[in-house]
Amino acid sequence: MNILRIHIVIICLIAAAGCAMDGEQQTVETELRDKESTIRHLEKRVTESEQLLADQDREIETLRSAADTTRSTTVAKVGGKSSTGFSNVSATTEAETAWGSVHSVRIHKLTTGVVKDPAGETHSLNVVLQPLDEDNELVKVAATLTLTASTISADGTPNPLVTKTFDLTESRRLWSRGLVSSGFHIQTRLSDDQMASLQSDAAGKLLIHAKMELSAERVYTTSELILVK
Repeated sequence: MNILRIHIVIICLIAAAGCAMDGEQQTVETELRDKESTIRHLEKRVTESEQLLADQDREIETLRSAADTTRSTTVAKVGGKSSTGFSNVSATTEAETAWGSVHSVRIHKLTTGVVKDPAGETHSLNVVLQPLDEDNELVKVAATLTLTASTISADGTPNPLVTKTFDLTESRRLWSRGLVSSGFHIQTRLSDDQMASLQSDAAGKLLIHAKMELSAERVYTTSELILVK
């Protein structure tokens, strides 16, 4: 009789353990389903945001084209001559968007250079580009960016080391406000071959050339020679 009771107890314990495991499995499966649903929702939001950015970029391009056409037409009416920089022609149209106030672009020297990663195994080229108005105040805009970094040969000839191009949507993601500098923060990892080429330069200098294109008629360029330690 005692043996029968023991068997019954064991069977009950096994059944209880099985129920507990089934309950835990159901809980885990429910949590996984919830997380998968959340991930799908976030992926959908990301897709919608990217589409919104693309639509905004097309709208900006349309506004720029309209502004350029208006400016060209007005200049032609007054004799086809315009002042240096940007005249007051179509100022009302340009004032509707921040890019209308851009006057130049510069490379922030203090935060531009070649740096090591924390582990010291790889190197990256960091460049900060800053769009400026006539008062040299920072202007936050989206633009097509082209960056070229070159070593300098003994005869002064630049040898391109890195060339990068970013469209309007990509430039939005590059914009950042830092403690030292704000602007387009561009970071490019340098390969071992690129670092070897850079280190073979006796002068230890790197020529950074940047182009910022707001429209076909509004292209700004700047260059900076930096010392690589």
